Amino acid sequence: MVQEGVPSEGCSASLSGSKLWVVKTSLVLETLTIQDIVFEKRFTIRPTNCHMRLGSISVAPGQLIEAGGELGRVGLSGNTQFPHVYLQVLHNGAVIDPFAPDGTGACGDTVKTLWKSKPAYQPGGILAAGFATSLLSFENIRSGPQETDSLPLDAPALTFWGYFFGLQKNDEVKITITQPDGATLVQQDFTIERSRAVAYRLTGKRRKLAQWPTGPYAGEVTLLRAGVVFDRKQVLPDVR
Repeated sequence: MVQEGVPSEGCSASLSGSKLWVVKTSLVLETLTIQDIVFEKRFTIRPTNCHMRLGSISVAPGQLIEAGGELGRVGLSGNTQFPHVYLQVLHNGAVIDPFAPDGTGACGDTVKTLWKSKPAYQPGGILAAGFATSLLSFENIRSGPQETDSLPLDAPALTFWGYFFGLQKNDEVKITITQPDGATLVQQDFTIERSRAVAYRLTGKRRKLAQWPTGPYAGEVTLLRAGVVFDRKQVLPDVR
């Protein structure tokens, strides 16, 4: 994605060389907006979005994109570990930091950035959470298990998982599954022993009766940092 009138090759082989375009005013990636300052600074800014979901690109070569226009979907094509928004900004062929384009400043400093609306920095959190009917491996979760709003009565097990990024040593993870009558089916607490870029935790219970009680279940995963709730997700499927 480059300034108006200049084509750019797609950066992931799995995108089959798709080309993306952007107008000279601004570019929106999901809810993140980065400003193109060609006229303000008198040099070319070349932002590139990589690792998009295969087949999701919604623009065509030669198309001008208004600020806020959809480019495609977040994905994990190419050499990636989990779905994410990848934004690289080049100035005269060199990578620059959109938070500190002049290469000065430190964390917490107030400096001029390229962002029209600077996004809040989130040092960790829950990427996703969900139910399954068996124990899932890290590869299963990383590749994105199919989301469901219902689970079968005869499921051999009910498990609930959380997928995290930016975990720090001594973070705590609490996972709870609640039955339709409000009783706790299972609860498990985890303490993170070492910092991790990405990780998952999972708990669950095998079915002992002929079928699970029918009705709405609740799965909740909570991430605590220094004893304070840092992030939380809840999923509410029905068993029927």
